[in-house]
This record gives sequence, C-alpha cells and structure tokens, in this order.
Amino acid sequence: MVLHNEATIKFHSQKINEDIPALLYNAKITAYDEYDQFAINNNLLVYYILSDRISNLECQKIALELEVMIEHTNFKRFIDKIYYNLYHYYLRMFNFKKRDFYKKKLILANIAFDDNYNYKLMYETSWKLPIDI
Repeated sequence: MVLHNEATIKFHSQKINEDIPALLYNAKITAYDEYDQFAINNNLLVYYILSDRISNLECQKIALELEVMIEHTNFKRFIDKIYYNLYHYYLRMFNFKKRDFYKKKLILANIAFDDNYNYKLMYETSWKLPIDI
C-alpha cells in the first residue's frame, strides 16, 4: 500500500499527472486483499475522471471491475465512495441508465451529491476496520 499511499498524497497535493496511474498499477501487482483492490481501482477511476480520460479503455475496465467487485463484497463502509465515483463516471460517459442506478444507490445511502465532482478517495486509514462496517 506504500505506492497507493504515495498516489493518494499526489491527489491531495493537486499533482494529478501520469505518476498516479503508474503508482496505482504497480500497487495493484502487490495488492493482497479485497480492500486493497477496491482502494486501488477506486482511485484509478478518480484519476481517469480528474484527468478527463474517462473514454480510455483502461478506465472502462476499471469501472467494470469495480462493479463486479461490489456485487461480491461484504464491505459496507466505503462502498458509498465507489457509488459516488461510478455515478460521476457514468454521468460523463452519458450512460444515463447506469448513472441513474448509482444515483439511486446514493440517495438510499443518504449521500449528498450533485453534478459537480468532488472526488472520493480510499486510502489506508480505514484499512484494518472490520469487514462489515
């Protein structure tokens, strides 16, 4: 998670550049649990949205991978961040059916949102919390 955390620091420092996906894809190689995979994929999606590269094939693969992962997880704590980022991804991709799907998820979770993107990162601070909160 060191590489992942380094990428997170770049996000917070407003240094959105090609170093971020390089760090995150390298972190993905060494990820050993479900949380790590969620965090890395979520933050890759954030990178593609912020860099306006959502039509990139890698971005599309990340979005689909996140959707498959969500279907099979017991995690509850951070899923709202992924819903938020997927909502904005599909909004920008003009996929209104999926946008509306994630909009409903956000409303049900009582998560504030609008069409202005305020990215939601995942990072190691909540890494060791129990799986079902």
